[in-house]
Amino acid sequence: MPKRLQSASEHYARQQRITATGVAAARRARETGDVGRMASIVALFQAMAARDAADAVPDMLEEQGITPASVLRVVVQALVGIASDGRPLESLMSLIETEQQLDMIVSTQIQDAARVSGGRPPARSAAASRTSAKSSATVRRAPAKGAAGKSRRK
Repeated sequence: MPKRLQSASEHYARQQRITATGVAAARRARETGDVGRMASIVALFQAMAARDAADAVPDMLEEQGITPASVLRVVVQALVGIASDGRPLESLMSLIETEQQLDMIVSTQIQDAARVSGGRPPARSAAASRTSAKSSATVRRAPAKGAAGKSRRK
C-alpha cells in the first residue's frame, strides 16, 4: 500500500475548510438577494482554493522526492469568476433556486477551480453526465420506406 502523503492530507483538509466556509458565505450572501455579491464571494473562495492547490503541488512532489523538469506558474485569476462550463459565474449563480442547489453549485465551482489549478480537469456533475448520456442516447428513427404520405385507417 502506498504511503499517504502528509502534504496531500493537509491540502485536502484545507480544501474542505475553504469549500465549507465558501458555501456558508454564499448562503449568507444569497439572503440579501444580490446575485452579483454572491458571485463575488464565490470568486473569492475560488481564488483561495486555486492558490492553495497550486501551492500544494510542489510540496507533494517534494515529499515524494520528485523534482519537476520545469516549474509552471498557475495564473489563479484566470480561474476566478468563471463557472466550470466557461460561462460567467454570476449567470450560474442566478439559476440557484434552493439551498441544496446553492450548496452543490458553490462547492463544485470552488473545488473545480482548485482541481484545475492543481493540474486536474474539473469534475463533471451528475446532472451534466445524465444530460450528456441522455443526448448521446437519443436516436431518431427514420420513417420506414414507403410510409411517407400514407395514413392508416381502420
